[in-house]
Amino acid sequence: MEKSCRRRRKRVRSERLFIPAPYPSLDLSSFDSTAFPLMLAAACAAGGQNRRSRCLLKHFLRSHIALLAAPTRPSLPPGLLLPRGLLSILPLLLTCRCPSLAALSAKFVGTAALCCLETNAMVVSDEEVVNGLLRAVGNQNRIVAEAACNAVMDIRHLKMERISLLETFL
Repeated sequence: MEKSCRRRRKRVRSERLFIPAPYPSLDLSSFDSTAFPLMLAAACAAGGQNRRSRCLLKHFLRSHIALLAAPTRPSLPPGLLLPRGLLSILPLLLTCRCPSLAALSAKFVGTAALCCLETNAMVVSDEEVVNGLLRAVGNQNRIVAEAACNAVMDIRHLKMERISLLETFL
């Protein structure tokens, strides 16, 4: 009897995703010179549906949300809690084609707005972030639209922010 020879396929090792170190180990005072260039490059690559870039951005946003939402959060100035570099990337992330990244970005905006009055004012004073949120509210993906609606509800709790939102809508 002849044994049938089966061709064995070699398993191709799938590339393991690079998962960066937890965010608290990052020096917040040097965000604009260290993390901002990485996030900007990842955001540009994520627009082209790069899986590793999306993973890096999601990890960073989740870590930063955990930092902002922690009940024992260190008393840092608002400029370190919500760096200008991160604020400038948010409009790009809010309108990203990846629904999970856009929803996570909207959740981050809401968490930052609830963190303290100063970060709320920083979010609302940035017109591009507010416009990105409003565009995300009209997103066809339910998860993105829901996260954006929640973020809008979070940033509108001050009278000054309500007026700014109304001016943006009109």
